[in-house]
Amino acid sequence: MTAPFAPPPSRAFVLVTFGLAAVAIAMPFVRRNDWIGWIAFLTFVVVAIGLWMILIWGFARAAIEWWRNRSESD
Repeated sequence: MTAPFAPPPSRAFVLVTFGLAAVAIAMPFVRRNDWIGWIAFLTFVVVAIGLWMILIWGFARAAIEWWRNRSESD
C-alpha cells in the first residue's frame, strides 16, 4: 500500500519522464523530410535543451551552496 500523503514527484523528474517518452514516440519520424520530421527533430532539440538546463542548474546550485558554506580553512 502506498502512502496517501506522499509528496508529488519533482519537476525535474516529470520533465525527464515526459521528455524521454516524447523522444521515444518521435524517434521513428525524425528521418522524414516533411513537417512531421521537423516536429520530431524539434522535439529532440527541446528535450535536449531541457535536460542540459537541469544539469547546469543543479551544478550552479551546488557551486553556490558550496561557496556560501565554505569554511575559512578551505
